Amino acid sequence: MVAALAFATSCKKDEDSSNSPAKSKTELITSGSWRVSSLVLGGTDIWPSQDACDKDDLSIFKADGTYIDDEGPTKCDSSDPQQSTSTWKFMNNETMLEIDGDVGTIKELSASKMVLETSDAGLTITITYVK
Repeated sequence: MVAALAFATSCKKDEDSSNSPAKSKTELITSGSWRVSSLVLGGTDIWPSQDACDKDDLSIFKADGTYIDDEGPTKCDSSDPQQSTSTWKFMNNETMLEIDGDVGTIKELSASKMVLETSDAGLTITITYVK
């Protein structure tokens, strides 16, 4: 489950939203690529101890429901494909996100940050993505 949800982004400045209409959740999630910045398992952030080749991975959500996991500039295994494709969708009135069958609760979603929470084997897993 962690592998299905733990994906990434490129850096990008937020647009000034003070004069623009509110964006839908679909517009927020599909407006660029995401990079994991924190992976908290049972209260401990294990992201700093992850391999550098995992930290540059990108997660791309397309408006048509396509999800792309991009290995980023550094692959952990050179034989892995640069990108793998699956699906994503909102669930439960856009309060939950399903990626390739794995479901997380959306705790926060803005133009520059997304926080998902799920559980596996009794552990709470919180994944923070940034742009």
